This record gives sequence, structure tokens and C-alpha cells, in this order.
Amino acid sequence: KITSAPKSKKTKLAVTFKDGTRIQRPYAYETMLAAIEKIGAEKVAALDINWLGLPLVSKQKDDYYNQHELSGEWLVVTHSATNTKRQQLERISKKLNLGLKIEIID
Repeated sequence: KITSAPKSKKTKLAVTFKDGTRIQRPYAYETMLAAIEKIGAEKVAALDINWLGLPLVSKQKDDYYNQHELSGEWLVVTHSATNTKRQQLERISKKLNLGLKIEIID
């Protein structure tokens, strides 16, 4: 019998924008998607951030990794740990000078 590694404890993300908008969804990936949607998928795609050899945000469908769709046929690679999502959002915030506050919530 093959057993997989124990999954880490579920954590959530919360993203607060300078305008006071706070995004917090039941799952970290949903929060990340909503934040990217608010920032603008096109703007984030232009940053050319890669994850797992794929653009983090693109219109390129991958058969292997989980991608979630945003409006405008944009796809986001969400196959990562919550902490990685936080780091990716921090990088986006820094590059676009958004001043986001990104927290991991247990």
C-alpha cells in the first residue's frame, strides 16, 4: 500500500489592499485568485513570474498542474503551499507597488 506524506494543516490567506479591501476565502488558492483578479490578471501576467516551469498567470493550459480560471480566459497555477502563495503575492505587490498586507491564518 502506498501512503502519501501527511498533508500540512489547512491554512488560509487574507489579503488587504491599501484601499481597505480585504479578501479572505475558505481556501488559500481562492483568496489568491480573487486578489489577482482585483489586481488585474493582465498586469500580473506581464510581471513574468514563473512557478513549476510555467507562467504563474497566463492563457497557456497545462495538462499536469492545477490551474484555475479567471475572467478573460486567464489561468493561474495554484499548485503550491499556502506559504508559497503568500510569497508570490508579496512579490506581485512589491513589483507593482501595491502595498498589500498578506497574512496566513490558521
